[in-house]
Amino acid sequence: MQFDTSLLTVLALLALPLLGLNLVAWGWQRRQQDPQFPLEDPFAMSAQAVPHASLAEMRLRVTPVLRVALTVLTLALAMVLPGLLGQVSALAWPGMLLLAILIWNTLAVWLWELRFDTLGLSAPARILWRRSYLWRQLVRVTDDNPFAWHFHFADGALLRVPKQTAGREQLMQLARHWLDLGQRDGAGIGS
Repeated sequence: MQFDTSLLTVLALLALPLLGLNLVAWGWQRRQQDPQFPLEDPFAMSAQAVPHASLAEMRLRVTPVLRVALTVLTLALAMVLPGLLGQVSALAWPGMLLLAILIWNTLAVWLWELRFDTLGLSAPARILWRRSYLWRQLVRVTDDNPFAWHFHFADGALLRVPKQTAGREQLMQLARHWLDLGQRDGAGIGS
């Protein structure tokens, strides 16, 4: 199998803006000086700060900038790929597979929606299904990934929440409340 360097160059040039956008968004978020969520500890809030006023369900989505950037990247690859594949037939299947993966991820980003209230969370699983989690089973939240927070639950479940999520402050406030409550009851380990 022989690879065409021009196709690989075009694919790399199409992927670099999305990677750069993710890194810029991550860096911007890390430099933000929000008094409620300082850089050193995004969960440094007291347990009393949980919003008791409403039991209404909140819905969080990925930021519009990330959704549009991924859509533009997918459309650009969809327009460029047929012309390149006409020149190099050996890369037809890998190119189409790459396009299918990008389309799947674009669809997933547009449909991803985290729902939560003061009792639990509901997150997408494999785009079309949802999985529910109870706040009281939250064991810890880790921040070791530059693109997502990991919510660990007592049953071994792991929920990934993208950092490029609009309105994430309320989510983190509830997470801190339940982690503090679990530490006081001796049921969990904090972040």
